[in-house]
Amino acid sequence: MTVLALPRFALLACAALLAASAAAAQVALPAEGTVTLVGEQIEVDLDGAAEAAIGARLLTTRVVDIGGREVGVLTGVYRVVRVEWPRLRAIPDADASGDLPGADRGDRVALETPGDPSEIIIVSDPADARISWNGHLLGMTGDTLTVAPGPYSFTFERADYEPSTFDFEVPIGQIRQESISLDQAAGGDVLYNSAKAKFAACDFARARDLASEAISAGLSGEEQDEAFILFEAMRQIAPAAERARAQRAKESDVCDAGSALHLFVKAEAAGDGVTRNLACDDLRRALPDDPLVRQKCPG
Repeated sequence: MTVLALPRFALLACAALLAASAAAAQVALPAEGTVTLVGEQIEVDLDGAAEAAIGARLLTTRVVDIGGREVGVLTGVYRVVRVEWPRLRAIPDADASGDLPGADRGDRVALETPGDPSEIIIVSDPADARISWNGHLLGMTGDTLTVAPGPYSFTFERADYEPSTFDFEVPIGQIRQESISLDQAAGGDVLYNSAKAKFAACDFARARDLASEAISAGLSGEEQDEAFILFEAMRQIAPAAERARAQRAKESDVCDAGSALHLFVKAEAAGDGVTRNLACDDLRRALPDDPLVRQKCPG
């Protein structure tokens, strides 16, 4: 069987084009495995002593008959994300160019790497963080990972700590240890205090987001109820404040409107009609022409 030498990542999908390229150099493309499963990931069974590393580029080819000649057509370019010899899993290479059809069961596989892989150990403070690449779990910090050379952005996650992404340049054929530190996630009370500070500074959009994060992080009792009220008020006033600022309203009026709407939502939750009406008076004074004010306080 002969295989057409393909320009890297090029698609040869047209039989006429292939026939017209008969003068092109042809070399054997080494086949090192077979595609056995397809989907968002593909699964490959490796042949014999073939080996692969995380991040290695994987080319899938399909044999077609062109004028009595068997030719290998490139069907996909993938990156290895898991190796459990003799099987591996790979995902489409986001950097590959060309409109490739994608691998199918039975396609043959060739591995491509710019050099010998490295053994990488990433230790973290705290330990036992999950390591992901392109959304796929590779292992835990402290594990030894066999990784093909090249640039990577690994994401690290651990309960009660902020997810963090670090860039690494994996060298050719080395054993290397890297160290990272994770930042402890802020608790709900810390986030809620930050939300209140942003509210006081009239940064209503950021106050809304922080209040939402505080609720997700966990609050209890009255503090949780207050955070819900703050979130709902900020959710409503943030677009109104943006409109008012675009119309060059006084910043003091924008801030007054935020305080009034917060009072309005709080009074509405408590069933306090008197305070609700007072809040409407303040809203009308601050932003009399805004559609939110007319909706909340008709008449």
